[in-house]
Amino acid sequence: MVLDTTTSSNPTIFVIPGGACPVVFYNDLVSTLTKQGFEAETHNLRSYTDDPKNAEPQGLTEDAAYMHEKIEALVDQGKEVVVVGHSYGGLVTTDAAHGLSKAERARAGKRGGIVRIIYLSCIVGAVGSNSTETCAGRLPEFDFMQPSEENPEFLRQSEKSAGTVFSDLPKEQADLWVSRQWCHSVRAFNDKIQYASYLQNPVTWIFCKGDEVLTPSFQRGCIEFIEQEKGKKIDVVELDVGHCPNVTATELTAKTIVEAVKRNA
Repeated sequence: MVLDTTTSSNPTIFVIPGGACPVVFYNDLVSTLTKQGFEAETHNLRSYTDDPKNAEPQGLTEDAAYMHEKIEALVDQGKEVVVVGHSYGGLVTTDAAHGLSKAERARAGKRGGIVRIIYLSCIVGAVGSNSTETCAGRLPEFDFMQPSEENPEFLRQSEKSAGTVFSDLPKEQADLWVSRQWCHSVRAFNDKIQYASYLQNPVTWIFCKGDEVLTPSFQRGCIEFIEQEKGKKIDVVELDVGHCPNVTATELTAKTIVEAVKRNA
Protein backbone atom coordinates (compact mmCIF):
# COMPACT_ATOMS: atom_id res chain seq x y z
CA MET A 1 0.00 0.00 0.00
CA VAL A 2 1.22 3.50 -0.84
CA LEU A 3 -0.48 6.48 0.73
CA ASP A 4 0.54 10.11 0.35
CA THR A 5 -1.54 12.91 1.79
CA THR A 6 -1.58 16.67 1.59
CA THR A 7 -4.05 19.27 2.79
CA SER A 8 -6.09 20.25 -0.24
CA SER A 9 -9.58 20.90 -1.52
CA ASN A 10 -8.76 18.71 -4.50
CA PRO A 11 -10.33 15.26 -4.76
CA THR A 12 -8.40 12.24 -3.56
CA ILE A 13 -6.98 10.18 -6.42
CA PHE A 14 -7.30 6.44 -5.86
CA VAL A 15 -5.19 4.35 -8.25
CA ILE A 16 -6.15 0.72 -8.94
CA PRO A 17 -3.25 -1.30 -10.38
CA GLY A 18 -3.20 -3.40 -13.51
CA GLY A 19 -2.68 -7.14 -13.66
CA ALA A 20 0.61 -8.51 -12.29
CA CYS A 21 1.72 -5.00 -11.32
CA PRO A 22 2.19 -4.40 -7.57
CA VAL A 23 2.24 -0.91 -6.12
CA VAL A 24 5.91 -0.37 -6.97
CA PHE A 25 4.64 0.29 -10.50
CA TYR A 26 2.54 3.22 -9.19
CA ASN A 27 4.70 4.70 -6.42
CA ASP A 28 6.17 7.44 -8.61
CA LEU A 29 2.75 8.30 -10.06
CA VAL A 30 1.26 8.66 -6.56
CA SER A 31 4.21 10.79 -5.45
CA THR A 32 3.95 13.02 -8.51
CA LEU A 33 0.22 13.56 -7.97
CA THR A 34 0.89 14.43 -4.34
CA LYS A 35 3.46 17.04 -5.33
CA GLN A 36 0.74 18.62 -7.47
CA GLY A 37 -1.55 19.07 -4.47
CA PHE A 38 -3.62 15.89 -4.48
CA GLU A 39 -4.05 13.23 -1.86
CA ALA A 40 -3.30 9.98 -3.68
CA GLU A 41 -3.08 6.33 -2.78
CA THR A 42 -2.81 2.87 -4.27
CA HIS A 43 -3.09 -0.67 -2.90
CA ASN A 44 -2.10 -4.13 -4.11
CA LEU A 45 -4.75 -6.30 -5.71
CA ARG A 46 -5.84 -9.51 -3.99
CA SER A 47 -5.53 -11.53 -7.21
CA TYR A 48 -1.75 -11.39 -7.65
CA THR A 49 1.11 -12.65 -5.53
CA ASP A 50 4.88 -12.92 -5.38
CA ASP A 51 4.51 -16.41 -3.86
CA PRO A 52 2.25 -18.46 -6.15
CA LYS A 53 3.36 -21.77 -4.66
CA ASN A 54 1.71 -20.95 -1.33
CA ALA A 55 -1.07 -18.63 -2.47
CA GLU A 56 -4.79 -19.35 -2.67
CA PRO A 57 -6.09 -17.90 -5.96
CA GLN A 58 -8.37 -14.90 -5.60
CA GLY A 59 -10.13 -13.12 -8.42
CA LEU A 60 -11.97 -10.07 -9.64
CA THR A 61 -14.64 -10.55 -6.98
CA GLU A 62 -12.12 -10.21 -4.13
CA ASP A 63 -10.26 -7.39 -5.88
CA ALA A 64 -13.45 -5.36 -6.29
CA ALA A 65 -14.65 -5.99 -2.73
CA TYR A 66 -11.29 -4.97 -1.29
CA MET A 67 -11.02 -1.78 -3.34
CA HIS A 68 -14.68 -0.93 -2.69
CA GLU A 69 -13.94 -1.07 1.03
CA LYS A 70 -10.92 1.21 0.65
CA ILE A 71 -12.82 3.76 -1.45
CA GLU A 72 -15.84 3.66 0.85
CA ALA A 73 -13.59 4.50 3.81
CA LEU A 74 -12.52 7.67 1.97
CA VAL A 75 -15.97 8.82 0.90
CA ASP A 76 -17.37 8.12 4.36
CA GLN A 77 -14.97 10.85 5.53
CA GLY A 78 -16.82 13.18 3.16
CA LYS A 79 -14.04 13.10 0.56
CA GLU A 80 -14.54 13.37 -3.17
CA VAL A 81 -12.60 10.66 -5.00
CA VAL A 82 -11.33 10.18 -8.54
CA VAL A 83 -10.68 6.50 -9.27
CA VAL A 84 -7.95 5.74 -11.82
CA GLY A 85 -7.97 2.16 -13.10
CA HIS A 86 -5.16 0.73 -15.22
CA SER A 87 -5.50 -2.22 -17.62
CA TYR A 88 -7.11 -5.17 -15.74
CA GLY A 89 -7.68 -2.59 -13.01
CA GLY A 90 -10.44 -1.15 -15.18
CA LEU A 91 -12.54 -4.22 -14.42
CA VAL A 92 -11.83 -3.81 -10.72
CA THR A 93 -12.64 -0.10 -10.88
CA THR A 94 -15.99 -0.61 -12.55
CA ASP A 95 -17.12 -3.15 -9.94
CA ALA A 96 -15.49 -1.47 -6.94
CA ALA A 97 -17.15 1.89 -7.66
CA HIS A 98 -20.65 0.42 -7.36
CA GLY A 99 -22.92 2.57 -5.23
CA LEU A 100 -20.21 5.07 -4.31
CA SER A 101 -20.78 7.87 -6.82
CA LYS A 102 -21.30 11.34 -5.37
CA ALA A 103 -24.76 11.52 -6.94
CA GLU A 104 -25.87 8.20 -5.46
CA ARG A 105 -24.57 9.10 -2.01
CA ALA A 106 -26.20 12.53 -2.14
CA ARG A 107 -29.56 10.91 -2.82
CA ALA A 108 -29.02 8.84 0.31
CA GLY A 109 -28.18 11.96 2.34
CA LYS A 110 -24.45 11.15 2.51
CA ARG A 111 -21.47 13.41 1.88
CA GLY A 112 -18.53 12.57 -0.37
CA GLY A 113 -18.35 10.13 -3.23
CA ILE A 114 -16.66 9.26 -6.49
CA VAL A 115 -16.69 12.23 -8.86
CA ARG A 116 -14.94 10.65 -11.86
CA ILE A 117 -13.60 7.36 -13.17
CA ILE A 118 -10.43 7.57 -15.27
CA TYR A 119 -9.66 4.50 -17.36
CA LEU A 120 -5.96 4.29 -18.26
CA SER A 121 -5.99 1.90 -21.23
CA CYS A 122 -8.37 -0.58 -19.60
CA ILE A 123 -10.54 -3.63 -20.07
CA VAL A 124 -14.21 -2.67 -19.81
CA GLY A 125 -16.98 -5.11 -20.68
CA ALA A 126 -20.64 -5.92 -20.27
CA VAL A 127 -22.15 -7.01 -16.98
CA GLY A 128 -22.25 -10.80 -16.86
CA SER A 129 -19.20 -11.24 -19.10
CA ASN A 130 -15.60 -11.64 -17.99
CA SER A 131 -12.18 -10.44 -19.09
CA THR A 132 -11.50 -13.51 -21.22
CA GLU A 133 -14.81 -13.11 -23.09
CA THR A 134 -14.38 -9.36 -23.44
CA CYS A 135 -10.94 -9.72 -25.02
CA ALA A 136 -11.62 -12.82 -27.16
CA GLY A 137 -11.23 -12.15 -30.87
CA ARG A 138 -10.41 -8.51 -30.27
CA LEU A 139 -6.80 -8.82 -29.12
CA PRO A 140 -3.75 -10.84 -30.10
CA GLU A 141 -3.11 -13.88 -27.93
CA PHE A 142 -1.70 -12.91 -24.54
CA ASP A 143 1.51 -14.85 -25.14
CA PHE A 144 3.42 -12.56 -22.79
CA MET A 145 1.88 -14.54 -19.91
CA GLN A 146 2.06 -18.27 -19.24
CA PRO A 147 1.16 -20.69 -16.43
CA SER A 148 3.48 -20.62 -13.44
CA GLU A 149 5.49 -23.80 -12.93
CA GLU A 150 4.97 -23.42 -9.17
CA ASN A 151 1.18 -23.21 -9.44
CA PRO A 152 -0.70 -23.39 -12.78
CA GLU A 153 -3.61 -21.49 -11.25
CA PHE A 154 -1.40 -18.41 -11.62
CA LEU A 155 0.13 -16.77 -14.70
CA ARG A 156 3.67 -15.44 -14.87
CA GLN A 157 5.42 -13.28 -17.45
CA SER A 158 6.98 -14.97 -20.49
CA GLU A 159 10.05 -13.97 -22.45
CA LYS A 160 7.81 -11.85 -24.69
CA SER A 161 6.58 -9.63 -21.86
CA ALA A 162 9.29 -6.96 -21.99
CA GLY A 163 8.81 -6.17 -25.66
CA THR A 164 5.02 -6.14 -25.39
CA VAL A 165 4.11 -4.66 -22.02
CA PHE A 166 7.00 -2.19 -21.99
CA SER A 167 7.35 -1.64 -25.72
CA ASP A 168 8.31 2.02 -25.26
CA LEU A 169 11.33 1.27 -23.05
CA PRO A 170 14.86 0.12 -23.90
CA LYS A 171 15.18 -3.64 -23.39
CA GLU A 172 17.36 -3.38 -20.29
CA GLN A 173 14.81 -1.16 -18.52
CA ALA A 174 11.91 -3.26 -19.77
CA ASP A 175 13.52 -6.42 -18.41
CA LEU A 176 13.98 -4.74 -15.04
CA TRP A 177 10.28 -3.90 -14.79
CA VAL A 178 9.29 -7.40 -15.85
CA SER A 179 11.41 -8.76 -13.00
CA ARG A 180 9.25 -6.74 -10.61
CA GLN A 181 5.96 -8.18 -11.82
CA TRP A 182 4.04 -10.74 -9.79
CA CYS A 183 2.00 -13.78 -10.76
CA HIS A 184 -1.68 -13.18 -11.47
CA SER A 185 -4.47 -15.66 -10.82
CA VAL A 186 -6.20 -17.24 -13.81
CA ARG A 187 -9.48 -16.90 -11.96
CA ALA A 188 -9.29 -13.10 -12.07
CA PHE A 189 -9.83 -13.19 -15.82
CA ASN A 190 -12.78 -15.57 -15.56
CA ASP A 191 -14.80 -13.94 -12.77
CA LYS A 192 -17.95 -12.24 -14.04
CA ILE A 193 -18.35 -8.46 -14.19
CA GLN A 194 -21.03 -7.48 -11.69
CA TYR A 195 -21.70 -3.78 -12.17
CA ALA A 196 -21.69 -0.94 -14.73
CA SER A 197 -20.44 1.95 -12.61
CA TYR A 198 -19.50 3.97 -15.68
CA LEU A 199 -23.22 4.69 -15.93
CA GLN A 200 -23.32 6.50 -12.57
CA ASN A 201 -20.01 8.36 -12.92
CA PRO A 202 -18.38 10.83 -15.31
CA VAL A 203 -15.70 9.04 -17.32
CA THR A 204 -12.34 9.96 -18.83
CA TRP A 205 -10.39 7.52 -21.01
CA ILE A 206 -6.63 7.93 -21.37
CA PHE A 207 -6.00 6.39 -24.78
CA CYS A 208 -2.51 4.87 -25.11
CA LYS A 209 -1.76 5.03 -28.83
CA GLY A 210 1.31 2.77 -28.66
CA ASP A 211 -0.22 0.08 -26.44
CA GLU A 212 0.66 -3.42 -27.69
CA VAL A 213 -1.29 -5.20 -24.93
CA LEU A 214 -4.66 -3.45 -25.13
CA THR A 215 -4.36 -2.28 -28.71
CA PRO A 216 -5.79 1.00 -30.02
CA SER A 217 -8.61 -0.86 -31.80
CA PHE A 218 -9.54 -2.64 -28.56
CA GLN A 219 -9.51 0.61 -26.62
CA ARG A 220 -11.71 2.27 -29.23
CA GLY A 221 -14.15 -0.62 -28.88
CA CYS A 222 -14.29 -0.13 -25.11
CA ILE A 223 -14.84 3.61 -25.51
CA GLU A 224 -17.65 3.01 -28.02
CA PHE A 225 -19.21 0.47 -25.66
CA ILE A 226 -19.22 2.91 -22.74
CA GLU A 227 -20.59 5.72 -24.91
CA GLN A 228 -23.35 3.49 -26.23
CA GLU A 229 -24.28 2.41 -22.72
CA LYS A 230 -24.22 5.99 -21.39
CA GLY A 231 -25.91 7.45 -24.46
CA LYS A 232 -23.31 10.20 -24.76
CA LYS A 233 -19.66 10.85 -25.51
CA ILE A 234 -17.02 10.53 -22.82
CA ASP A 235 -13.86 12.56 -22.24
CA VAL A 236 -10.97 10.99 -24.21
CA VAL A 237 -7.30 12.03 -24.12
CA GLU A 238 -4.75 10.44 -26.48
CA LEU A 239 -1.13 9.92 -25.47
CA ASP A 240 1.81 8.63 -27.53
CA VAL A 241 2.71 5.97 -24.96
CA GLY A 242 2.70 2.21 -24.51
CA HIS A 243 0.78 0.03 -22.07
CA CYS A 244 2.36 1.22 -18.81
CA PRO A 245 2.80 5.00 -18.95
CA ASN A 246 2.62 5.00 -15.15
CA VAL A 247 6.28 3.91 -15.29
CA THR A 248 7.40 4.89 -18.80
CA ALA A 249 5.90 8.41 -18.82
CA THR A 250 5.05 9.13 -15.20
CA GLU A 251 5.08 12.93 -15.37
CA LEU A 252 2.91 12.97 -18.50
CA THR A 253 0.45 10.50 -16.99
CA ALA A 254 0.13 12.53 -13.79
CA LYS A 255 -0.28 15.73 -15.81
CA THR A 256 -3.02 14.13 -17.90
CA ILE A 257 -4.89 12.90 -14.81
CA VAL A 258 -4.68 16.32 -13.14
CA GLU A 259 -5.84 18.10 -16.29
CA ALA A 260 -8.79 15.72 -16.64
CA VAL A 261 -9.81 16.40 -13.05
CA LYS A 262 -9.52 20.18 -13.39
CA ARG A 263 -11.06 20.34 -16.86
CA ASN A 264 -14.13 18.51 -15.64
CA ALA A 265 -14.39 20.03 -12.15
